[in-house]
Amino acid sequence: MPPLPAELLSLIVAFAPLFSKPVWEHAKQLLLGAILAPGKRTVTACLRVMGLSAEKQFQTYHRVLNRACWSTLQASRILLGLLIALLPPGSTIVIGADDTIERRRGKKINWIGCYRDPVRSTKKHVVKCFGLKWLSLMLLVRRPWSSRVWALPFLTVLCRAQDKDRPLRHKTAIDILTVCVRLVRRWVPERAIVMVVDGGYAALKLALCCADEQTDVTLVTRLRLDVALYHWPGPRPVGKRGRKPRKGQRQRSLKEWAARCDTPWAEVEVEWYGGKKKKLLVFSRTALWHTPGELPVAIRYVLVRDPEGKLRNGSLRLHEAGRAAGTNSQLGRDEMVGRSDFRRGAGAVGYGDAAAMVGESNCTHGASAVELVFAGRAAGWAPGQGRETPDQPGGLV
Repeated sequence: MPPLPAELLSLIVAFAPLFSKPVWEHAKQLLLGAILAPGKRTVTACLRVMGLSAEKQFQTYHRVLNRACWSTLQASRILLGLLIALLPPGSTIVIGADDTIERRRGKKINWIGCYRDPVRSTKKHVVKCFGLKWLSLMLLVRRPWSSRVWALPFLTVLCRAQDKDRPLRHKTAIDILTVCVRLVRRWVPERAIVMVVDGGYAALKLALCCADEQTDVTLVTRLRLDVALYHWPGPRPVGKRGRKPRKGQRQRSLKEWAARCDTPWAEVEVEWYGGKKKKLLVFSRTALWHTPGELPVAIRYVLVRDPEGKLRNGSLRLHEAGRAAGTNSQLGRDEMVGRSDFRRGAGAVGYGDAAAMVGESNCTHGASAVELVFAGRAAGWAPGQGRETPDQPGGLV
């Protein structure tokens, strides 16, 4: 086995403690081959690009993946640490999460399910496909040599299909993402984290997890225009018995605010596709998001309208984690709209690499900028950023 140059070894030496010494000699060849190989990152492709296509004991490299004992979870933690080291110290960590389908068929492949094809399906025609559903977490970064946002995958988890014959409780993608959010917070305890997801993960269960004091993560997701939003409960009458109310009267829906002619829109300028600037109209208020059977969550929503009329109305919901005032987790309205980093380009780049590694032929795309919803707790409205008429004095608590 030829020795590797010192420049290449310096990139992967951080993963050496995960393997035994014999396994590491083969694992570093596969790791560097996965970096250099174009297309699908199979074991054969990695050996070919490393000049080991004539290796007689090629089965030893396959055993690194199917027999050797090493923790993929610890490898994800090390990879995330290497990626965060590229960011400025103390900066906010923006993480995108979304699922993608790896098309697979066969009786010997476990956990195959039938899912909606997000690429081939339309509003009027739904296309189903069989395969494995993967949930991927990606670090969203901007590099000085590129004008677009890059999605760098560091953790991918299999979402097992529901099997009625198994006694274990089925875990949905939202349940798995909830565990991943707590896991990332445990790995990075001191940095402000913003989690960006699409409308498929706009669940109160995930919002409550991110709003927990121990998790302390800002959730970014898309919100429906007919979502149930409520006022804060008013003062309780003296002497009234019974439990305290958790919510007040219901607010106007976002669809009604978008249709009203007296809605106080404010104009902001955000970064758009192709490195351009685009002007949008925004309207923001605070509310309680409530679903029967769950605790209410304090949010700030931002309704977005395209003044040119080319894009449909969208709602942004901000639910920030309970950081102290003045920290990086407090986002103003302009920054909330401009923080829509998880765009189609960024998600496609990240999934393009992840899909090639596992041989996927279908990659999902992220939500567009005007369809993102920012959710959070303890989010204050930055002064001097336009008009606002909060529904509850003091903002979010």
